[in-house]
Amino acid sequence: MPNLDKNYINKLKLPNTSTLVILNGVYQPELSDKCDDLIFDQQTLKISSNAKIEKPIHLLFLTSQNYDYSIAIIAEENCRFTLLEEHASTKNQPYNNSIKINILAKNNSEITYYKLQAENSTATHNAQTTIKQEQNSKINSGFIGKGAKLSQDVLRVELTGKNASYNAIGIIALHDTQTLNYQIRIEHRAPNCTIQMR
Repeated sequence: MPNLDKNYINKLKLPNTSTLVILNGVYQPELSDKCDDLIFDQQTLKISSNAKIEKPIHLLFLTSQNYDYSIAIIAEENCRFTLLEEHASTKNQPYNNSIKINILAKNNSEITYYKLQAENSTATHNAQTTIKQEQNSKINSGFIGKGAKLSQDVLRVELTGKNASYNAIGIIALHDTQTLNYQIRIEHRAPNCTIQMR
């Protein structure tokens, strides 16, 4: 495994973002940036009410071995932010990871959410993302899948409050023997909700 110091992380950081590093399922605060208006421990990321975070939050998952991990992301009322979820490998060797992400968008919150899955070509990536949206919440999301030998993504969106909206776009760029299974389930549980998929 490469020496995971600040110099190594800086090469992986996206410009003008606040990066939070998770290595093999363990949050690395010494390698992560500090960001106002959010609280992050090992398994919960909470964005404060009324926060308008200008810099995107770069949630960087680095992997070299098998692991299971789950995280809750809570967007409090009236907050607005961009979340970039990225998955990358630190070694070119086989491993199997399993990740569960639960996102709660409370009333009037607005999230721009992107996922990039770019793990090495021998890895197995299993992800289950559940999104619950309360009244007047908005989520615009994008998915880019180009890594891992075998990747399975399951997305479940629950529109639980009226006037909630969910918009998504996806790009898949596989090669050789790569396999991706992507499943989506949308549940309309409140009136006047909208959804757009491309």
